[in-house]
Amino acid sequence: MHLAQLKMLLKDRQTPARLFLSYLPYGRQDKEISNNATFAQYALLKLFMALDFEEVICLDPHSSFMQERLVGFTPTYPIDQLARVMEITKTDVVCYPDRGAREKYSRVYESLIKNFIYGEKVRDQSTGFIKNYELITNGVDLNNKNVLIVTIFVMAALP
Repeated sequence: MHLAQLKMLLKDRQTPARLFLSYLPYGRQDKEISNNATFAQYALLKLFMALDFEEVICLDPHSSFMQERLVGFTPTYPIDQLARVMEITKTDVVCYPDRGAREKYSRVYESLIKNFIYGEKVRDQSTGFIKNYELITNGVDLNNKNVLIVTIFVMAALP
């Protein structure tokens, strides 16, 4: 509500406004609208459209849902910060937790990450529980390697 009020004040003063989100609320709730699915991003999309920001910049959104539907939505990724973490931890291999992360991050970080593995999971859609999980290495040798598991990147002060 405070965000809507602020946007109304800025619009009243004819001041363009950009919104920066360090986390996209309901980022994983991008399913179809039904009684059997989580679809909160549709409601958030309608809110953003009504507020009419000049641009909505979001750090590492979970999916491309907003980018495909909201004009002015710009995802951004912490490439420099990840490079620093990899340097500090002497990362040899990156592990993505699932196929979706592998597909997304292997494009986003293709210039940075050369060796990666990922998890392949089977989820029970009615409960959300993971029924099976397998680590796919594609022949990457993991012996005596430093593996960095990438799930969600939280901005933090690095030494």
